[in-house]
Amino acid sequence: MTLRRSIFWLHLVLGVVCGAVIALMATTGMLMAFQAEILDFARGDTDRVEVPAAPAARIPVDTLVESARARRPGEQVSTVTVDADPRAAVIVAFGRGKPAECANPYTGEVREQGGARLAAAFKFIEGVHRWLALGGDGREVGKAITGACALAFLALSVSGLFLWWPRAWNARTLRPSLMLRRGARGRARDWNLHLVLGFWALPLLVLTSSTGVIISYRWATNLLYHAVGETPPPPRRGPGAEREKPSREARPEADDADRLTLDELVACAELEVPDWSRISVLIGERSGPAASALVTRARTLPLLASVTLSLDASTGAVLRREGFFDKSLGARLRASARYMHTGEAFGWPGKLLALGGAAVALVLVWTGFALAVRRFLPGRFRDKSENESVR
Repeated sequence: MTLRRSIFWLHLVLGVVCGAVIALMATTGMLMAFQAEILDFARGDTDRVEVPAAPAARIPVDTLVESARARRPGEQVSTVTVDADPRAAVIVAFGRGKPAECANPYTGEVREQGGARLAAAFKFIEGVHRWLALGGDGREVGKAITGACALAFLALSVSGLFLWWPRAWNARTLRPSLMLRRGARGRARDWNLHLVLGFWALPLLVLTSSTGVIISYRWATNLLYHAVGETPPPPRRGPGAEREKPSREARPEADDADRLTLDELVACAELEVPDWSRISVLIGERSGPAASALVTRARTLPLLASVTLSLDASTGAVLRREGFFDKSLGARLRASARYMHTGEAFGWPGKLLALGGAAVALVLVWTGFALAVRRFLPGRFRDKSENESVR
């Protein structure tokens, strides 16, 4: 068996075995491409407030948090977010997947953030994309399946280029591989779509699949660190993790009287990042001697916008700062993988490209299945007038 034929069979088997999951991941990826923009539209004016005409003092953030907590008894506040825009409400979140509360900093009015059902739907779609929406112990099984299919998709992309490569480079052999044929039907149409779309979208397909592999597998992340000459960090959790979080009892507690208010912590974060647009303080981190704040800069790409600060809960001094360029090269590449995978690294044009890449992946799965059916099933699904491309 020749090398070309062996790669053809590998390509075909991987496509048939993993195609359905790849199509599901492509479909959910398309749905999530502009998730943030869709949610912003669905929320409407629920997170906007009217700025008083006469100057008015803003209500303390701690007071707003208590008002929001009173509406959700028994639930733990996770973060509180303050926006630089005076028309923005203070957002009090109660954990991922739960509806947040919007507090008016001028009147104290609290109401539920809009788009809660749509946000829950996106959370489910993300679960399908990452672990096939399996719950409990099945989540790890789902992660293993989607990770394996991301790896298979990378192999399909690379082997597809090998199979696309013409034996002779001339106009007659290149035209059907580079240009769509009008009026083609049946197997000829599917083959032409598979070749042409696969070739032109290959950079996107390789980028999406390779970053998916890095996100899915620890060994891929380690390989990324080793490639730039760095030692990979230990796993954060799970079997083999060497680091353990200290117990609550082992942590020194900051006295309530000495701990800064949320407004004071936000002010400290403002001084550290003058071009801030949004500051989120992790409420759960305020029980110890340090408080964590996530600061988003204005007018920059999402990949570069976030700065994580660890602040002394009593003095507001910056104990640790971590922005994109504060990380090592390996950590920057690993952080980039997620934003490259979704296209967010390049703003809305990147998201549009990610959407297009997912759509092409869906077409490739469809045409690949159609070609396989016509190859192996006789009758009306097979066009015997066409010669086999690989002999």
